[in-house]
Amino acid sequence: MEAARVLALRGFKPVLFEQAAVLGGQIRMASILPHKDKVLWLLDHLERQLLDLGVEIRLNTAPSMDEIKALQPWAVFLATGARPSLPPIEGIDQPQVCTVDRVLRGELGFTGKRVAVLGSGLTGLETALYLAGQGNQVTVVEVQKQIGPGVLPILLMDVLPRLRELGVQLLADARLTAVAAGCIKLEGAVTELEVDAVVVAAGVKSRRELLDELEVNFENVQVIGDAARPGKIGNAMYAGFDQAYVLS
Repeated sequence: MEAARVLALRGFKPVLFEQAAVLGGQIRMASILPHKDKVLWLLDHLERQLLDLGVEIRLNTAPSMDEIKALQPWAVFLATGARPSLPPIEGIDQPQVCTVDRVLRGELGFTGKRVAVLGSGLTGLETALYLAGQGNQVTVVEVQKQIGPGVLPILLMDVLPRLRELGVQLLADARLTAVAAGCIKLEGAVTELEVDAVVVAAGVKSRRELLDELEVNFENVQVIGDAARPGKIGNAMYAGFDQAYVLS
């Protein structure tokens, strides 16, 4: 969205394809989390900018290569985001296992369940906070020796007390070895945890399935956002701005 905005300001005529029924991607999902509703202000701003600039937006559309070719584009920006990574663990394909994006998109609802959240990055911790607020008994499982690896201390100082207030159990130095019916198996001080559901929040992987075909068919292909490298919203905004600003 930011790349399309900057391109339009520079006099290009961007066409923005979105597979979903609404724009927003990760921003919209993030807004579900506790105290994150204000990120929608950014989304509202970007949508208004695109409308004011007359950017063509095609929702519910995953374009074929022929559809892209028909536009005869000067450049193609690939911003297909990232998908959650699933650890290669026995039983990870069990029906009680889901990824964090499915929870935040509202595809699954948990109430009164015993839920294990795998991963204690900021997304994992905030998802645990969200699930606990929905009346679930939540345990965060982290393979590293400390909860919140890579999370800014000031953010941990905010989220950890709220997790404890809601009774969320935090298990560090606990390696998941298997998912079984009604429980997960661990290496660490706790070796088995009874759960009804498992939510994986253990990182994401860039989605670049179209990249090779795009590079064969078009001379100028730019990869931006999480499709280039998974990161924060600000990183994606900066990358979109920079690559749109220097396009020539």
